Amino acid sequence: MNYQRILSFAVLVGLAVFASQLQPERLLADPTPTAGVRPIAALTLKERTTLPASTRVVVGKGVTTLGLLRVQHSLALKRFTNAGSLGKSAGAAVSQQRYMVVGKINSSIASIIAGLKDTAVIEPASGYAAGGLDMQAFCKAAQATVCLYYPASTTLCQCGGWASVLDPYITDPKICAAENGVLIVSGCQYNYPTYYTAQFNPGTGPPFAYKVACDPKYWKIDTIDPHGAVAVETTIPEGQNFTTGSSPSTCIVRVWLSQ
Repeated sequence: MNYQRILSFAVLVGLAVFASQLQPERLLADPTPTAGVRPIAALTLKERTTLPASTRVVVGKGVTTLGLLRVQHSLALKRFTNAGSLGKSAGAAVSQQRYMVVGKINSSIASIIAGLKDTAVIEPASGYAAGGLDMQAFCKAAQATVCLYYPASTTLCQCGGWASVLDPYITDPKICAAENGVLIVSGCQYNYPTYYTAQFNPGTGPPFAYKVACDPKYWKIDTIDPHGAVAVETTIPEGQNFTTGSSPSTCIVRVWLSQ
């Protein structure tokens, strides 16, 4: 799938879907601006940060308050700060999973595992470079063959290839770019890949063994190819909005090859 095309699509729909990127149960039913309700894009940065928390604003097709937007912004700051340590812990956790062996097996599982290389196949940074800075930090620390990530306590739109969330408090292009976001009229939009395919040379003998730790609510393994490929994709249907729990929703797969 063409990532550039998907990114363009995600940017175009970002404003239209952002209402659903807040807590949906707290949005008002009528998105039509009324007296005292202003589009978020019409507020200056000073107004966004100093107006009362009860100030009602239009974001995309919904109405919310500046107070709720500030809570979302605070959560975003925390996830960027904590992502690296969370990724390191997640990487350690997957090591506790049992080995799965792929390919024609001509000897015992124990002998195959004993013959694996010490170092797992690690995806290049380009594999997660399109994600927000928190995903990049998480996956760099996780050291996996496949690493997919949705931030915690966040409502996202599965926009086809990307799950997107927007922070209206980031309006500076340099800050948005530094966090690997896309600046649109309502703020900085962060995109998280909804699938990834790792491809590698399986070497000789039994093609490879792997360990996996995936949140089944949001991720599934689509393909394990003995010729050297692992594909993971989201379980969320395209166009659907979803809210993650208090921990990041992730899928980590590590592959080891035979020596």
